[in-house]
Amino acid sequence: MKNILLLFLFCYSSVSAQQPSQFNIDTTRVDAKLIIGFWESADSNKYRIEFIDEKWAVKLKAEVGVAGGYFFLKDSLGVMQLKGWAPNWPPFDCALYLSSSDTLEVSTWCFMCEAIRSKYVRVKEK
Repeated sequence: MKNILLLFLFCYSSVSAQQPSQFNIDTTRVDAKLIIGFWESADSNKYRIEFIDEKWAVKLKAEVGVAGGYFFLKDSLGVMQLKGWAPNWPPFDCALYLSSSDTLEVSTWCFMCEAIRSKYVRVKEK
C-alpha cells in the first residue's frame, strides 16, 4: 500500500509540473516592448532607469551605475535576452526578472562581487 501511495504521489507531481499556468514567465527572454521605457526604483531613492531600443540590442541607461550602460541582445522578432552585460573590465553583468507588466527586478554584479538587487516600477515619461 505504501509503495502504491508513493507511486501515485510521484506520478501526480510529474504530471502537475507539466501543466501550463498563467503565471509561467520565461526567465531567459521576453518581448522587448514589455521592457522599453522608463522605470523607477520602488525604494525611497526613486532612481530612474530607461531601456532604449538599439536595433540589435536593448540598452539599460541608468542615473547611477555603469557609465556605458548594460546591453541585452535582441533578435529580429524583437525578443530580448534577460541577461545582459556592460562593456567593461572587470566584467559587469545584469539580469532582469519581469514579475508583472509594471514590476521589474534588476540584479547587477561584477566579477567576484555579490549581486545587488533592486525592484523597479514602470513610470510614464517625464
